[in-house]
This record gives sequence, C-alpha cells and structure tokens, in this order.
Amino acid sequence: MNFLKQIKIHRSKKNLKDSREFFLDENIIGLHKYLPSLKIHKIGDGGCPTPRSKDKKILEFAQENNLIIITCDKEFVKLIQEKKMECIYLRIDPQILADQVLEWVEKK
Repeated sequence: MNFLKQIKIHRSKKNLKDSREFFLDENIIGLHKYLPSLKIHKIGDGGCPTPRSKDKKILEFAQENNLIIITCDKEFVKLIQEKKMECIYLRIDPQILADQVLEWVEKK
C-alpha cells in the first residue's frame, strides 16, 4: 500500500494556497527534513510552543500565525476542525510503515 494514500487534507473555507506556512505536530516532527521547500514551524523552534505543549496551546499558536497544522493525531484533528482551521492529517498505520521499511530493506 502506498504511504501517500494515508494522507487526508481537511480544509476550511479558505484556500490552502492562501496559507503557505505549516506547523508540524510533535508526533511527526522529523517530517520537515523531507520538505525543504516548505516554510515549516515545529515544536521547540524559536517562538513556537515547547515540547509536550497541550493541543489547545498549539492550536492557538497556529491560529495566531495563520499556519496549517500537519499531524497524525486523530483527536487533535477533531479539535482543529471544530475551530474551522486547516490541517493535513497523516493517517499513518505503523504496520504499513513497517511493511514499507521491510520491503525497502529486502530490495537492497
């Protein structure tokens, strides 16, 4: 199964192109290394929420800075949607990721 099939984008009435900066939730913080062309803020960056910040604090920060949140936390997505904000929800199944890693290792 393709990893990209696990991505779902939740949009508010605003167009995704209007907000070109993103915020990575703590559970996927390493993703920024693979997206060098995007302006990404993350936990622990200067001026950003600190590690283990509550979801509401992260949400307030993203809202104040007009950021699109990227997360794989289903409960956080619900909170984001309640606020009519945009997010990218990565529905990552650990078994799918493990299978893909094993497939890659076997090819090498």
